[in-house]
Amino acid sequence: AVARWGAPAPAELWADMTQRWPDLACQSLDVDVRPRVAQLDHLVRASVLTPATCLHLAAEHPRVLGSYAVRALWAQQDLVAIDKPYDMRIDVPKSGALHWTEERTVADWFAQAHPGQRVRFCNQLDHATSGVLLMAASKAAGRVGSQLFEHRRTRKTYLALV
Repeated sequence: AVARWGAPAPAELWADMTQRWPDLACQSLDVDVRPRVAQLDHLVRASVLTPATCLHLAAEHPRVLGSYAVRALWAQQDLVAIDKPYDMRIDVPKSGALHWTEERTVADWFAQAHPGQRVRFCNQLDHATSGVLLMAASKAAGRVGSQLFEHRRTRKTYLALV
């Protein structure tokens, strides 16, 4: 990808990127890196970013190429709390479609982790926001989870990095 975006020496750049963020070498190629690269390529095709901007982002901030996997934080009965990555949609609207072939949603993760069960979101996060998302696998658990937020029995904390 960095060669496609114009890197003159991709191997040297990769070494520099893994030095800046050692966890990059530990990221799953299929689960984390390829979807992030495909997302950046999509933004180039949509004329939102240029290849040079993608190269600069990857070189200066290698974390943009990782951490696309949903991670379960807690589960009890039919409630599941996950760590939602940034720039991942919760689901695709019925009238919509995937933005790029490798795009995954939280609903996709839930369907794979809980086959045959319908996801019910107890809270919402914007697609650009990362954070804890509570989901339910049953109507009763969805009601309980939603009421936790409705009756302010949960606490939300926001941290903005600029």
